[in-house]
Amino acid sequence: MIEKYKLLYGREQVQRQIGRVASEITARYDGGERPLFVSLLRGAVPFTSQLMTEITRQVPNFDPEVDYMTTSRYSDSAIAKDRAEIVMGVCPDTEVDGRPTVIIDDVLDMGETVKTVREYLRDLGATSVNLAVLVNKDVPTRDPSVQADFIGFHNPANEWLVGMGMADGALKKEARRWDDQIWVVEPGENSDELLKTPSLVH
Repeated sequence: MIEKYKLLYGREQVQRQIGRVASEITARYDGGERPLFVSLLRGAVPFTSQLMTEITRQVPNFDPEVDYMTTSRYSDSAIAKDRAEIVMGVCPDTEVDGRPTVIIDDVLDMGETVKTVREYLRDLGATSVNLAVLVNKDVPTRDPSVQADFIGFHNPANEWLVGMGMADGALKKEARRWDDQIWVVEPGENSDELLKTPSLVH
């Protein structure tokens, strides 16, 4: 089991990038629009919390509205499905129709989850669906139609990251998820196999 981590981004770097993303979002929606932020459980929660706090610090009257969704791309046998499935949609009384929306996620890799959530929000009447991610992994095989609009960090596709919502499921279900720094798992005896280990719930 791998338990060796190398610090990649310290908390000051993370906070600085979140501050920049917050500035980009408030600049995009400075015309009185009321974007709905949709945070994908569980991974996006630490990023969402810090991002909403920073938006409010920068623009006190922005008053961001957040709802949450749960998705899964894996069956009980941990075999990846062709498409992500929505386990829990937004709250029934959340107003989506006629509003711009921003999906918030911890990391973007293949983009299948984003495609499913984007389609779901459009079906509910969202006028636009943008994506904010803390980490954008540079995956050459990703569908080119799936791109992040607001990005904290760019990283190689083969880096196994933990912290800020990204859990080390090979160690323990929630290991490192709530760390406010981002670590890369250093190469080790089982690293190739552990990089393929899926998370059953986002």
